Amino acid sequence: MMAVRWPIVGREPQLGVFERALSSGEHAGLVIHGRAGVGKTRLAEECRQLAAAEGHPASVMDMSFAVHALVVEHLVRSERLPAGVHPVPDAIDREVARLKLASLGVEIDVLSERQREYLSSWDQA
Repeated sequence: MMAVRWPIVGREPQLGVFERALSSGEHAGLVIHGRAGVGKTRLAEECRQLAAAEGHPASVMDMSFAVHALVVEHLVRSERLPAGVHPVPDAIDREVARLKLASLGVEIDVLSERQREYLSSWDQA
């Protein structure tokens, strides 16, 4: 039996910000911050439910958030990058994919040296 949740009250301004950000497509995520015990977890759950209702399932969003978090870590640890748009490093994409598949009980095959050579030959052509 699913637990009945109390309605969220007094958070309409914050939910409005989330809904505008979600519908604009300009933001990949939001940060909810504040003191302990003010309802951040409940607000985050409500936002997750809104996102799922809008066609943004949590199973896709968790990978997106993981990529964003790892890219921020990469930026902090890397040399200063020039201003501009930069692709997500392949290692980050692969690690997020590996972790997601592992959470589903799926393993990724490792390419043999011959397969890697073949794939890299396409880059040289």
